[in-house]
Amino acid sequence: MALSRFERVAKQETVADGSVNAIGYDRLGRARVVIALASPDGPMLVENAVRNAATARELVGSPFAEAILEPIAAGTIEGLSYAVWPYCTPLRVSGIAGHVRKPGVIREVIEWLAGASEASRKAAGMSGRDATIAYGAALEAVYGSELYSGSIRDAAAAALRRLRAGEWRPSHVLDHNDFWQGNLRGRAAEGCEKNRYRFTVIDWPGANGRGYGMYDAIRLARSMGMRSGGVAGLIRRMSSAMGCEPMDTSGHLMASIGHLGQNLGCFRPELHARCAEHCWRICQSGLAHLAETGERGEVAMGSLQTAGGV
Repeated sequence: MALSRFERVAKQETVADGSVNAIGYDRLGRARVVIALASPDGPMLVENAVRNAATARELVGSPFAEAILEPIAAGTIEGLSYAVWPYCTPLRVSGIAGHVRKPGVIREVIEWLAGASEASRKAAGMSGRDATIAYGAALEAVYGSELYSGSIRDAAAAALRRLRAGEWRPSHVLDHNDFWQGNLRGRAAEGCEKNRYRFTVIDWPGANGRGYGMYDAIRLARSMGMRSGGVAGLIRRMSSAMGCEPMDTSGHLMASIGHLGQNLGCFRPELHARCAEHCWRICQSGLAHLAETGERGEVAMGSLQTAGGV
């Protein structure tokens, strides 16, 4: 592939946060690759993204792995990790045409996320005593921290009671941990990657192969502007994928929050707490809708209610 010029891109176009990125164009002016170079503040960040994406592909298997980019090349330059990724077109869900496509795209993304969660849950070593211990520790981290609101801490306490009573037996699943609209792109450039899905999931440096579930789903709901009916359907679908009751999705979310709170890196604690609060409110709205309407949560999944009336 011959490239004729490179153009540095803004942060929202990057593959991995904290890296310097450039798009490479061919002689016809078509974007072909994205080159990511880690910064001195996080020299292994791009390497982490490459490694975590490979782990994710292995965990979820076919066909879900097709939506996870594989780099064309990766390595280090003067101690800084780099990767060359196929260029992916923007995932357009705004404007008139985007709003027409948006419900179908959301359904496809949700089905991918649920399928990837279920596939990873069934992998070796993802359930059992070690998983129960890990969930308990993550929930205790939330319950014992004044960083979170009383409502979140109460939810963590309720999940702990069900966990200790043996009423909820969670398994680990794959977590992306930054699963929002900005990290969903269209298909890769022609000739670089084959993908049966209409989207590609990018930016994997914070992923966890032994994750806790629901955080990705709720972040997606928030970024796509899903209303309570759509969130109710999302909760029902994810509970099926994770092998739990819909009510226990709150425990998965609390454990995810607890794990992330213990692994903030450079992320400011107050911003994490604010994000946790937003996610919990969205989850509560979906759970309340399910409680009020029962099985109609599945109908809401069909309509995928989003802000703006789509």
